[in-house]
Amino acid sequence: MLAKRILTALLFIQLFFIAINAQTSNSITVENALDEIDVIHQHLKTTHFNPFLHIKETDYLQKIAHIKQKIETHGKEIDLGNFVIYAMQAVAPLNDAHTSIEWWNIINETQNTSPQFLGELFTIDQSYQLHTEKDQIVTKINGYDASTLVKEAMECYGGNYTFKKRFLEKTFFSAFLYLKGIKAPYTISYNNGTQETSQQNTTLSTLFSRFAQQTNNYTFDILKNNTGIIYYNSCEDLQQFKVFLKETFATIRQKNIDRLIIDIRNNTGGNSSLNDLLINYVHRGKYRQSSTRHWKISPQLKAVLQTKPYMETFGKRSVNLICKQADGSILKEDIYPPKKTKKPKNYFKGKSCLLIGPSTFSSANFLADAVSTYHIMPIIGLPTGEETNDFGESIPIHLPTSNLYLMISVAYDIGADGDPETIDVVHPDYSVEFNAIDYAIQFLKQQ
Repeated sequence: MLAKRILTALLFIQLFFIAINAQTSNSITVENALDEIDVIHQHLKTTHFNPFLHIKETDYLQKIAHIKQKIETHGKEIDLGNFVIYAMQAVAPLNDAHTSIEWWNIINETQNTSPQFLGELFTIDQSYQLHTEKDQIVTKINGYDASTLVKEAMECYGGNYTFKKRFLEKTFFSAFLYLKGIKAPYTISYNNGTQETSQQNTTLSTLFSRFAQQTNNYTFDILKNNTGIIYYNSCEDLQQFKVFLKETFATIRQKNIDRLIIDIRNNTGGNSSLNDLLINYVHRGKYRQSSTRHWKISPQLKAVLQTKPYMETFGKRSVNLICKQADGSILKEDIYPPKKTKKPKNYFKGKSCLLIGPSTFSSANFLADAVSTYHIMPIIGLPTGEETNDFGESIPIHLPTSNLYLMISVAYDIGADGDPETIDVVHPDYSVEFNAIDYAIQFLKQQ
């Protein structure tokens, strides 16, 4: 079984399209809300690979108790948007970016007008302050303290800080305001004493596209100085990627391109088998993307794996192996030894580099880890958004009372170096925050 075959972002899209047809009540009773928090807690304990790796269970239970206290302040009923926030904050303390509440399932697109979200773009600093694109500091939004809102929104997701920060800035903060009931018109106050009213709205699909900033899964362009660039934005569709690489490297050979940039800064993962195809074109020698994987066996995992998309992805043999294990046990896969690359036609013999950043996640992080560990090519950009030893393979669990989906990690992967003690992201060889492509062009020219 190859690591990180199922991507959270793919389920992201699948569940989004389920959501647009979902009929969801606008509120939930406080009694049901409290029960749902308990259900989430139980699912995490029975299904998640190791829910208390990053937090003591006693500390987690204290956080759950605090969340329940806040729910009880709502009286008899609680707005569903507010409950989603509490549910997310009940999951986030695990500090696992692959385990989360998929909040968009409550959005009802069957209304006459589609839900709108704040269209402004902000950056967030270490003090939870919001900065506009003109570097103004936002103090209030519709009367709410802006820094308090940012802190509350940050508590809705687990995982690497840089990944969460980017996700909030591009996507989730605007959605968080919507869930909290803060909607247009937006009165935005600034630290210089001024304020303005913004009617700028955007759609949920636009918010998602902001985070990945991609229009195609993979494209190829020719830049100046005889430099080609592959924008590898998603590890999706193995056969299509195979064709893309064949055509791309044929073009590279025909046009005598001897410098190549591979950009995975906006790649949030998918099927890591696509990475093997790419590595074959740029590397001669042994490598691996991951050293080993462990599975937590549960009835929920067995049920999900026997559905069509998972069965097709993992294969009947692997699914049967998992389903034979006892519930509650840990299945340790064999260590994946480094494997030799297979030299394809039009193998690239020139100079290359890899661009990474905070949105480099999941299977894309596997690629970055392999490139770094085996020194396949220099790496330029910013650190990735995920540790090399991390949870993965999220499965969806439906919460019938709220109609939400809880995504839970059922596996744990050890990175390419094989060290189970390593808790770190992939770092670039050359740290570049802005104009990384221009830097890469000049870097390859000088090599």
